[in-house]
Amino acid sequence: MRIVRETASEQVLRHQFWEIIERSRSSYADCADHARKLSILLEALNPEEIISFDAQLRELLVRAFRWDVWGAAYIVLGGCSDEEFESFRLWLIGQGEDAFEQVIAEPEAVLEYLAEEEPPQCEELLYAASWAYENQTGRPLPIPEVSHPLEPEGEPWDEEDLRTMFPDLYEACR
Repeated sequence: MRIVRETASEQVLRHQFWEIIERSRSSYADCADHARKLSILLEALNPEEIISFDAQLRELLVRAFRWDVWGAAYIVLGGCSDEEFESFRLWLIGQGEDAFEQVIAEPEAVLEYLAEEEPPQCEELLYAASWAYENQTGRPLPIPEVSHPLEPEGEPWDEEDLRTMFPDLYEACR
C-alpha cells in the first residue's frame, strides 16, 4: 500500500481554500472581476500552494458533476451544454462553501444564490490559478491529475422530468 502524505502547505491550503474563495467574492463587478481578484489573492501563495488550490478546484468540479445539479443548471440557464455546465459549476464554487454544499445536497437551493444582474456561469475562475502561477513563476501551471468521470453521478433525467424534479426552481425560472 502506498501512503501519500500532504505537505504542510497542502494541509494549510485545504483549510484555506474556501476562505480564499470568500475573500475573492467581496465586491466584484462580474465573473471576470471575481477571477482577477482570486488570481491576485493566489499570487500571495507559494507555487506549490497555487497548484494545490487548482487541484482542489478541479476536485470540486468533479464532485459537482452530478445529474441533479445539471438538471438545476439546465432549468436556470434554459438549456445547458457540457461547457455551460462546467461554467455553472465554477460559478457555484465561486459562491462559497455554504452555497456549494447546500446546492450539492439540494440542487433547487440554487434559487437562493441567483442574481438577475449576473448569469450563473463563471468559466474564468478556472484560469485564476493559472494566471497567478504564471505571474509568479513565468511558467505554465502544471495541470493536476484529477480523475474526471465520463458520466455525471446519479440518475440521468429527461427534459420533461425536470418540472417534477425541481418544481419551485422550474416555476421561478420560466
